[in-house]
Amino acid sequence: MAYRRSNGTLEPFNRTIIEELIKKSSLINLDDAKQQFIKYICYYNTVRLHSSLFYLTPEEFLINRINQKLEIRQNKLDVAKSVESGLEILLDFTHYFFNLSSPRLSNI
Repeated sequence: MAYRRSNGTLEPFNRTIIEELIKKSSLINLDDAKQQFIKYICYYNTVRLHSSLFYLTPEEFLINRINQKLEIRQNKLDVAKSVESGLEILLDFTHYFFNLSSPRLSNI
């Protein structure tokens, strides 16, 4: 490496390659190793989510789909929260209807 800091960014990548590819597969020969490495790099760049990229893929980050993906994620979270809220209301109603104790309905 030409610069000291360059190695710091490669070390996590090398660790990931070792943990996710080398330790989990059998590399029969050099050609097989090249094939598996190419396949893994495609997966790494197009499918695998990266925490440092807001849990997006490098491909999504590169083609600037950041805001679009984060908006979709937020919409899914909002839907999940509204469903959860609806389930809590249904549970409270069920407790009330069947005369079960419900701490949230104790004031009614």
